[in-house]
Amino acid sequence: MLDGWEREGPPFWLPDGSIECRAGKYQLELQATAWRQFDLFRDWLTRQFQALCPSQDADVLSMRLLTRTQGVAVMAHVYVYADPALIQREADGIVTRLEGLEPDG
Repeated sequence: MLDGWEREGPPFWLPDGSIECRAGKYQLELQATAWRQFDLFRDWLTRQFQALCPSQDADVLSMRLLTRTQGVAVMAHVYVYADPALIQREADGIVTRLEGLEPDG
């Protein structure tokens, strides 16, 4: 999602969190739909972290990754022209963090 956007121009997508916030802001029944979208990705990430490093709290790691990527997406909308390297710098930081995880076994 964050890699290679420079070739295609600035990102015009909304972060998933923005979509969910707007969808559920005035229509509470839409919040369940929003949660399901995030829960699907969160559950998948949790399973990946459980497989990689079962001794760590996989749910915490998945939420940390979701939070960071959503934050990068939000800030990219604000600073894409003032700091075009923002997305790549943050994506590199995410990769560094993930590579720094100690796999079990």
